[in-house]
Amino acid sequence: MTPIQNADIIRQTERNYGIDALRIVAMWMIPVLHVLGHGEVLKSVAPFSANYFLTWLLEVMAFCAVNCFALISGYVGYGRTVKYSNMICLALQALFYTVPITALFLCFSPDLVGIKTILYALFPYIYDTYWYLMSYFCMFFFIPVLNFLLEKLDRPRLIGLMAVIFVLAGISTGFHSDFGHTGYGYSAVWLAVLYLIGGYLRKYSIADKLAAWKCAVGYGACVLFTWLSKFVIDKGACWILGEPKGGTYLIRYTSPTILLCAVFLLLFFAKLSVKGVWKKLIAFFAPVSFGVYLIHEEPLIREHFITGRFAGYSSLPPLLAVLAVLGTAFGLWLVCSLIDRVRLALFDVLKVKEKCADLESFFRRRLGILAERFGVSSGSGDVL
Repeated sequence: MTPIQNADIIRQTERNYGIDALRIVAMWMIPVLHVLGHGEVLKSVAPFSANYFLTWLLEVMAFCAVNCFALISGYVGYGRTVKYSNMICLALQALFYTVPITALFLCFSPDLVGIKTILYALFPYIYDTYWYLMSYFCMFFFIPVLNFLLEKLDRPRLIGLMAVIFVLAGISTGFHSDFGHTGYGYSAVWLAVLYLIGGYLRKYSIADKLAAWKCAVGYGACVLFTWLSKFVIDKGACWILGEPKGGTYLIRYTSPTILLCAVFLLLFFAKLSVKGVWKKLIAFFAPVSFGVYLIHEEPLIREHFITGRFAGYSSLPPLLAVLAVLGTAFGLWLVCSLIDRVRLALFDVLKVKEKCADLESFFRRRLGILAERFGVSSGSGDVL
């Protein structure tokens, strides 16, 4: 290994607080989307009213949040050894919420809990309890393959791969079809694509080549273009069909503009220099970001505390409507973050992370013994 390669690996293992800040911001964006969507704000606003324009602007600005998380996975995962114990910890974290929440509903509102609900709580990885968790779980075991591709393919081939991805995403969006069977972004396939893009951005230090202001302008331009497309299409549909419809062509995870929004945000936050109290706040909230998703998107919580609960925001004065959406999302984020800090402290006391790591080491040793018996060499010693 050359000194340059060694220095690259050292840099990759250093914690980037800017990326952690993006985790926090993106996880605040997700409740914004859910207040607008599940909460039925977007469904309730009058077409072409001031609230219509403003709430859809919030929707577009936040829509890249999920893509951001998948890009971060590739950005921080490239060049690192895969720890399968992390998935065990993640599974336990999900069960920490699904099982007790379902049990509480079963005790106090048994009529709301059926067999299907119990199965969703006990097996969140098998049933579609959390679509992102299930998709990430499927993608996770292919990370060594994705890292291999990132390591072995030269830059021209990787650029070609990125170009093909961008074109296919454009075709899927333009024809309003699931071209490439990515599940419109709700799938392990799309998460794997984003992992590769994130890894590419890290491998070639793209953030070092773009000024922060250019990243901010790029994000703003993509948001503006996507937002305006919504109203142009809706207005055209009104003239032709008599009602606004079809305006969400570009508002989907696989949309090129939404993808670019996430890329520009990642590059912007990667350049942030975080110091002082901000570093402490980020270090406090970043580790519990995923817990926010697991808590407020738990099916029973979502159905009975979020779905349809915020439709009244659509009738508020425009500025108050925006503040209500942002404030509610912030409240959800903060409460869920503090709850997950308790879970994290409990896991630390019980040494859950260490025990998961020991379990992974046990299986690695066993598989290593089997590999030796059958004359199979893993090369790097990374059997799994």
